Amino acid sequence: MRRFLRLLRDSAIPAAGVIAFDLAQRHHLIQILPANPALDGQYRNLGLLLGVLATLVASADFGSRREFDLRALLGTLTALVATLLPFIGRRDPAFFRLSPDTFAIVSIVAYLGLYVTIGILFGGGWIRMVREVARPTHPDESA
Repeated sequence: MRRFLRLLRDSAIPAAGVIAFDLAQRHHLIQILPANPALDGQYRNLGLLLGVLATLVASADFGSRREFDLRALLGTLTALVATLLPFIGRRDPAFFRLSPDTFAIVSIVAYLGLYVTIGILFGGGWIRMVREVARPTHPDESA
């Protein structure tokens, strides 16, 4: 029973966070991801699936082997900024100097990459928070 509760705490809660984030985006309660009706209509469910999978993988990986430290956080934020570039550059057509078809493919990959990086942030951040809360406050206390 303890293993099930730990699995629920470490994996299901961050995955539910990604789903709640997506639902808030869909219902326009928050607007963090770029608003593109064409991408939202065709790729939002795939993005949600990839985000949930990234959350599960990140929470399992950072929960068992590695820590979600500053280096991992900065790497994830760098990937997040890189996936936002096509949406920033859309205002200036000469930003990337790509053909419209190539730019459409880059936009799709970037849109899906946004969901993956948000999933990694949710999974890694959740595991980091759980570890900090579970850490003993005094050296003589056991966890």
